[in-house]
Amino acid sequence: MLRRRMPMYFRFIVFLVASASSLAVGMIISKSPSEAVHFAVLPGFAAYVLLFRPDFPSKVKAYHLVYLTLLVAVVAGYMIALTAVTPQMSVQWSELGIAIYFLLALHIVVWLIDRLVNMVLSAIFFIHRSARRPLWKYIPKTIVRVIIVIAIAVPYLTATFMTHWVKFADATDPYRSLEMYYETAHFRAIDGLRLEGWFITSVDQSDATVILVPGRGLTKACYLDYVRLLADNGYNVLLFDMRGEGGSDGHTRSFGVHEANDVLGALRYLRQVHPQQSRYIFGYGISHGAAAVVSAAGADKRIKAVVIDSPFAEPTVVLDSAIRIIPSPLRQYIRWVSMIIASAELGCNLFQAGNIREIGRISPRPVLILQGLDDKISPPTDAERLYHAAGSPKRLCEIPNAGHAQNIYLGGDEYAAEVLAVFKAVRQNRPVFRW
Repeated sequence: MLRRRMPMYFRFIVFLVASASSLAVGMIISKSPSEAVHFAVLPGFAAYVLLFRPDFPSKVKAYHLVYLTLLVAVVAGYMIALTAVTPQMSVQWSELGIAIYFLLALHIVVWLIDRLVNMVLSAIFFIHRSARRPLWKYIPKTIVRVIIVIAIAVPYLTATFMTHWVKFADATDPYRSLEMYYETAHFRAIDGLRLEGWFITSVDQSDATVILVPGRGLTKACYLDYVRLLADNGYNVLLFDMRGEGGSDGHTRSFGVHEANDVLGALRYLRQVHPQQSRYIFGYGISHGAAAVVSAAGADKRIKAVVIDSPFAEPTVVLDSAIRIIPSPLRQYIRWVSMIIASAELGCNLFQAGNIREIGRISPRPVLILQGLDDKISPPTDAERLYHAAGSPKRLCEIPNAGHAQNIYLGGDEYAAEVLAVFKAVRQNRPVFRW
């Protein structure tokens, strides 16, 4: 009744105010442009229904509720299944609600894209939006509509899922797993984001600390084998969750662009809290973590050496691994549009990002690149490109039969010797990679 008394122009103003307010709240509580926009989608849609479509709830059918239930079950099943095969991780059940909220926002965005496309095509074909006659107009309009919606929605969804994911919690810690003493470190990236990590002390009193940056999709507890390698050989370790992972804030990933701020925040934390144990600071990144380390080391010379394991040359390599089954011409289109959308969602230019553009800035500090020859995610050709782009001193160590981020397990003593030799040479102020 209240809606009927409200003039259309006033309803439109109320809708704009409600949507703008939701976006403003999203910008305050979120950590990226994409998070803010997707947070605001559901309140904006609710305002639209209340003001313009009060009949909408009556159109919700039983199969919609069944679909929502299945959606919850699929997400929960994925979270439970992943933690079942990865005992170092546990489910954060609050993430289930966040994931469902986010997926509903994606549904609404795709629905909105379809509505806008249908509106424009209806005007072009001179046919009412809901009309199915005459067929000679309706059929071609529908075909064009489907093609355009797919052409927009597929890159949008590809970009969004590449830059957002659900988070998990640690199921163990360095003491329970390795009997190593540690302290929980809470610090902020240099752009203000709150991060969580562990500072693990060496078995000896050491003045050198390695900033260990994990890959994506797993928590820091999954990387304790790297901690054992370093701590047993005279190095303190600061192992932390990048933004959007584990106990750190956010839900987005930017292929090292914003994560470099996380590493620089870790560097600042070490200098302020553990200055005696951080006379020498080294960077050690695995997979996606390599990009964060390389960018941070290029920006701050206090990182004395860099080791990267299973690195990507550039963000498009990550994207290509997800869409490689798509035929080439269509894949090129999806890659280009997805990169544009992802850049807008993250508020950065991914076309100008990646290890290949940053690694040359590290010289004359040493860079060690570790690459598995059976890596299907970041291919060996990427490591070769990075090696040629890096300045001296540099070394590329290839591990036979190793897949993505498996080098430490299949490389054995050679892997450990390569990593430790770099850090040891820097501490002893002698040349690196003399062999």
